Formats: sequence, C-alpha cells, structure tokens
Amino acid sequence: MERSHPFFGEDACLTSKHSKLRAVEKPLRQFVGLRVREEAGIDTDLLGTFSGEVPRSGTPSEVAIRKASLGAEMRGCRLGLATEGSFGPNPLNPWIPGHLELIALVDRLHGVSIVESVFTERTNFRHCVVGEPKELSQFLERVRFPSHAVMVLSNMGEQSGSVFKAIQEWEPLERAVRECALQSPDGKARVESDMRAHLNPTRQLFIRAVARKLARRLLTLCPECSYPGWGHLRNIAGLECEECGLPGSWTCQMVSGCQRCRHEVAAGRPDGLRRAPASVCENCNP
Repeated sequence: MERSHPFFGEDACLTSKHSKLRAVEKPLRQFVGLRVREEAGIDTDLLGTFSGEVPRSGTPSEVAIRKASLGAEMRGCRLGLATEGSFGPNPLNPWIPGHLELIALVDRLHGVSIVESVFTERTNFRHCVVGEPKELSQFLERVRFPSHAVMVLSNMGEQSGSVFKAIQEWEPLERAVRECALQSPDGKARVESDMRAHLNPTRQLFIRAVARKLARRLLTLCPECSYPGWGHLRNIAGLECEECGLPGSWTCQMVSGCQRCRHEVAAGRPDGLRRAPASVCENCNP
C-alpha cells in the first residue's frame, strides 16, 4: 500500500443492503488505503430485484454507478462504491450458467466513474419447477442448500404476494412450495437460487475478486494527470483477414485511458495476432 496514493485515507461509501462490506473493504484498504464504509439505508431493490418484482432499469454498469452515486451523496462522501451481479446463460455456451459481477467507483469531485468486472462459470445460479417438495432433492444439492439460500414463487400468473425469499431450512421451503403451487395455474412452484450476496457465499467470493481487480487498477496512475484507474476502456474491431485482407469483426486494437483527463493510448492485441483466420472472415464466408 502506497501512502502517497491519491486516494490514501479517503472515505468511500459502499451502497449495499446485503452485507458486501467484508468482501469489498479488505482489498481496497490493503492496496489503496481507502476507508470503506457501508451505507445500508438506501433501498437498492428499487433499482431492480433478482426475483423480477422490480425490473432492472439500465445496464448493469449503469445501475452500479447509480447505486454508488446515491450512497456517496447520502453520506456526503467524495467516493462511492457499489456492485451489481448478473446471472444467466453463458454467452459462449448457453447450457452453462454464468455470473458477471461488476463494481463501480464514482468520484463526485471529478465526475469520474470507473467500472471493473469479472465473469465466472462458478455459480450456483439454477432454477427448477416442481409440483411437490419431494422433487427437490437433486436440485437442492446442486445449489448448495442450505448454506446457500433459495427463493420460491409461483410458476405462472401474478407474482405479487407469491415470492418467498431467504429460505435456508426445509420446513419453510416445503410450505412455500406448496403455497406457490396452489397459487399457480399449472399447479407448479418455481424454486430459484437466492443470489443476494448475504445469502450466497459463492457470490461473495467473486465480489471480493472484482474488488481486488478494481484495487489493482487504481494503483495504475494516468501518465498525463496521475489520476488513479488508468486501464482498459474499449476494443476497436477491424482485424484484417489473412486471406482477403479486408477488416472483420475481431479486435485489432485495445484502448487504455484515463477517465478524468480522457488521455488514451491504443495498442495491438496482447496475443500479438495481426491477421484474423480466414475461417472467421465474413467476406470469405458470406
């Protein structure tokens, strides 16, 4: 930890109602010297819920930035932090569930937002549809119940009043399944992993991982203005085909930059590839 770091000793407000402080605080304190404080007084469910009662408005990155800004404003801090998790089919293999975890840091003084992310297939994100609690045994083993909580809702029809969350014991689970099945037109209940951080130890691991990734990025200062967080901003497509020479959709350059002064530097691919295989060329394979 560098005591000369621009953020050393600064207070940072973590907006969270789901006990993420332990996962986020340690790497940011050890690497950068931030003093992270949790703000649980904001109902972040208003920005979206995993159960679908409140749809998420905006991209995961936008929601994380919004949450971080709300907490910082409430606490009167210069710096705000928030995480946002997304779960669903792996884009490369839709049969395998994936977990994308983001963390956002906002600097109200300079109007800067820095977002980092990690993606993993190590998730217990699953669901199943059952008519009777006795059908759940294999599913519960896969989602690591009871150390990881589950939620239950009606499989069809209105969701209002039919969502049971934070279940970690068999008897409440059994009652919830029977009640939701009765309320559903098809006589089935939908049982899902409860992905909220305080009820999901596996997710906590990756909240810590993304906080560590942000901390390491903050150690890299802009070569122009010395502001923390110099790092990858975007990719530029257009890698030329080895056969026809036309630009394609593969990345040809990666842009790093500073979110404060907007200084940017473009570099080639880290793997050194200068030509795309003809097998992926849209022109050679129309």
